Amino acid sequence: MEIPSLEDYPLIFEACDGLPVFYWHDMGHIQIKENLGFVNHAEWLHQIGSRAFGCHLQDCKWPGQDHQAPFTGMVDLEQLAEDDWKLVGEMISKHVKYTGSTYARRFLKGLTRQPFVKIMPRDYKRVLQDEARARAESPAPEFLRQVGAASG
Repeated sequence: MEIPSLEDYPLIFEACDGLPVFYWHDMGHIQIKENLGFVNHAEWLHQIGSRAFGCHLQDCKWPGQDHQAPFTGMVDLEQLAEDDWKLVGEMISKHVKYTGSTYARRFLKGLTRQPFVKIMPRDYKRVLQDEARARAESPAPEFLRQVGAASG
């Protein structure tokens, strides 16, 4: 049993709203929990991601071998998109706010794009691509309304 459990995190964050209490994301452990059917990695990141303060980077192999070297398992590292850079800046700013780190403050002033990558589970990437494809292939809501197919 883990203490706290995944179900406890949202409750803890709600109780600590406004306090500098954050989550350290463990890529391999959450991916294994997804592999075993306990949690959806993407949904978990969506739910808890705003409280993430950092990440333990590791890869994993199906179904439960964690602590694998990057690029040897189920997770890829990718270039960050433009929207990701805003998030990186926000996260470093939070770090400065809550720790007073002079290193982070200096780093933030000269924020470069070189040391950062996006950690992207392959299954999650496939889901995002499928969703984008479905949005692109489906009729626009206005068309559906005009032909009487949309309820509303």
